[in-house]
Amino acid sequence: MIYRLLYVSTAANTLSAPELEAILETAKTRNAALGLTGLLVFTGRHFMQLLEGERDAVEAVFAAICADDRHSSVAKLIAEPAPDRACPEWAMALQTPEGAEVTPEQAFVANDATIRESLPDTMPGDLRLLFQSFNSVMVPRAASA
Repeated sequence: MIYRLLYVSTAANTLSAPELEAILETAKTRNAALGLTGLLVFTGRHFMQLLEGERDAVEAVFAAICADDRHSSVAKLIAEPAPDRACPEWAMALQTPEGAEVTPEQAFVANDATIRESLPDTMPGDLRLLFQSFNSVMVPRAASA
């Protein structure tokens, strides 16, 4: 059985496109070696990441993530067994804010519509809803005039 963990956190500083690319490449390499899959969403200020695979590997990676000083306020939202992977083809995919200089092979453009269209069909409804709403919930809107 697959183990699934979803967390949110806040970036410690503004991250550049090269820094995001480095995070993604590290995650892809590490996750592929450990048999993990998942999705990372970054709003420009907040992260939401899904990790899935063997429980010991997921928990070990999560412990390393918690110790990473590039973010803080790490909050685990879901940690549970799952019958199947939500992102079986992605060692790690990255969703970034609109305008980020990350190649299409590495990222999707973050807005609610493109997130909705990009999520794999295998993603369960509860996770789909969390990812679809994360950008709109976490990105502050300009005050109405």
